[in-house]
Amino acid sequence: MCTSYVINLDRDADKWKAICKRAGRALTRFPAITGATASCRPWYMNPMMWGCLCSHRKLWKMAASSSTPFLILEDDCLFCDDFEAKVSMAMQTVPSDWDVV
Repeated sequence: MCTSYVINLDRDADKWKAICKRAGRALTRFPAITGATASCRPWYMNPMMWGCLCSHRKLWKMAASSSTPFLILEDDCLFCDDFEAKVSMAMQTVPSDWDVV
């Protein structure tokens, strides 16, 4: 099974609790980067978009330097009934030289 990281703002404790209840798998919380505190925001992105991008980018960098599979989620994602089976099938059928699914 891959490590499942969930991007979650510190102020959204209720969303963290809710996704943990829905997930049916172990989750690791990733404290979201807020766009208001992130530096060098492009003019065409609002702080929320920039924070989301920075959070994903940091997790992608962590995944790139790791030898284990990652699953990156946001705290408002919804899971289908057979989510675990679909993730398992994807991980088993993806070619070994692929880095991203």
